[in-house]
Amino acid sequence: SDFLPALYPEACAACAAGDDSYHVEFSGADDYGGSVPLKRLLDRRNDAVLATAMNGAPLTPDHGFPARAFVPGVPGARSVKWVQSVALKKGPSEQPWNQYYYKDAAAVEIQSLPLQSLILSANATSTTATLKGVAYGGGSGLA
Repeated sequence: SDFLPALYPEACAACAAGDDSYHVEFSGADDYGGSVPLKRLLDRRNDAVLATAMNGAPLTPDHGFPARAFVPGVPGARSVKWVQSVALKKGPSEQPWNQYYYKDAAAVEIQSLPLQSLILSANATSTTATLKGVAYGGGSGLA
């Protein structure tokens, strides 16, 4: 999220002043995409990243090479793989995953989820971050 103020200074300033209408849309090479509120990405407590490596090695295609949006605390559908572009929009993405799916009973877009993972340690340099932790798959057998 450190690159967003450099790319979109006016929108970031408006967001800081209380304008919640901006979203950042991630588009993948598979024509899949989704958006996350700019306000969420700017909040450093949310630890959102645009990842290009994992475990000290470049991302593999299965994990989203060349880049993957990683946005903890939101539906996994917002963590787009194979990112080809990042764009600022007024309002949510027009992708079906934002417009029709991942909505609550009142048809409001879901942009937060209860804790499902925990980062136990984090070490960062100017170019990499190493994270270790645990995840809960909700009893599905997946983690």
